[in-house]
Amino acid sequence: MTLSDTKTPKFLAATIALTGVPASVGVMCLSPVLPAIEASYAGNPDMQILVKYISVGVGLGMILGAPIAGAVSDRVGRRLTLIIALLVFCLFGTAGLLVDYVPALIAMRMIVGAAASACLTVGVALMGELFSDARRDGLIGMNAMCSGIFGIVAILLSGQLGAISVKLPFVLHLLPLPLLLMTILFIPNVKPQARQAVATGQKLNREHWKMIFFSLLCGVVLFSMPVYIPFFMRDDGIANPVENSFVLVTMSVFAAIVASAYGPARARLTISNAFVASMIAFVLGCFGLLVAGSLAGFLGAAVFMGLSAAWIAPNLMSAASILAGQENRGRVVGLIKGANLSGSFVSVILIEPIYRAGGRDAAVGALLALAAFLIAFSLLSIRKIGSAPGGR
Repeated sequence: MTLSDTKTPKFLAATIALTGVPASVGVMCLSPVLPAIEASYAGNPDMQILVKYISVGVGLGMILGAPIAGAVSDRVGRRLTLIIALLVFCLFGTAGLLVDYVPALIAMRMIVGAAASACLTVGVALMGELFSDARRDGLIGMNAMCSGIFGIVAILLSGQLGAISVKLPFVLHLLPLPLLLMTILFIPNVKPQARQAVATGQKLNREHWKMIFFSLLCGVVLFSMPVYIPFFMRDDGIANPVENSFVLVTMSVFAAIVASAYGPARARLTISNAFVASMIAFVLGCFGLLVAGSLAGFLGAAVFMGLSAAWIAPNLMSAASILAGQENRGRVVGLIKGANLSGSFVSVILIEPIYRAGGRDAAVGALLALAAFLIAFSLLSIRKIGSAPGGR
């Protein structure tokens, strides 16, 4: 099926552009209130140490959700997979309002993460199937921009709701409900590929595994900031959820604005060059965090973090579309996206011990070292993927 076969191509494109919203909302909606949630468990240290995983447990679910959803959608169809994923996201996300036991919350957030990554994986797979290369890159950028906008909305509302009750931000998991209606109305019910065709599809090769590894490390960089910036601010005496959300919104605004330019930029940049540009912005943001001692300082660092975040996810999805064959598109996209989204969980596993041992400076130093490694990896190991600007 191609775009020309659909009766409502504009509505189809708009629907696909919104498939990243659940992932953005799932990752961002609790970030401004994490310190407040942690403080609410002050009388229970065993639970308090687990609080960060309420937010980033989403990433653990994404590790499994994206590749499973990709493989399943190759067989049962993109539309049905997307509808089920959206229903699960809204149901298990809002259920956090009623649960206080931290391990149960983490388990529910893992289910939310699996559903969120399934939505995004199906969306990227549809982009590759229904749109040309140039239109696909533009739509990937629009997807990232829409995700950023909804992330901004989620952060703003989370800060305001969190000032009333630390449990109220869980209701923000209902934000993707309009996408469910759009999916029912506009996503074509494409017949799944025959099982034999899928089984004989392209196997994963060295380039796939390199990109999966690279995508995971990019996820650590990408998702570490929404988790740790509020704690860095608290260390400097800025512990108000509204001020936390203001800084995170600044980061998301710049990310959304620059993400919208990914399509035109990709026409002039290679995949490797776009990654290097993103990592350079991240390095500048890290240096800003090291010297930030006030709200204004954190806002300045957030600008560079937003510039960094803008192209990482779109560039990964462009690379995934280039590497995927028609027979295993959902699987390849799912594995690469799942690895990236799992960075929200892995970042805490890697950074939390460093942060607890050495504070903000040590944590930021570790992220700077990771960014330097990713720049070298971009230039040396993945330069042949999309080596022509805008091309394959």
